[in-house]
Amino acid sequence: MFAKKGITIRKLTDCLVALYATLEGMYILYSDNDFTKIAKENKLKIYKI
Repeated sequence: MFAKKGITIRKLTDCLVALYATLEGMYILYSDNDFTKIAKENKLKIYKI
């Protein structure tokens, strides 16, 4: 999904955390820009700290 749109996520763990949080409807507190990129493409709920 991201590669087709030219978006690169640097860490696999960010993808796994985002997947779990999205499936469970949880919020992520973050300071990593990968979560911003992920949230623009799906229903990930984020709060930047």
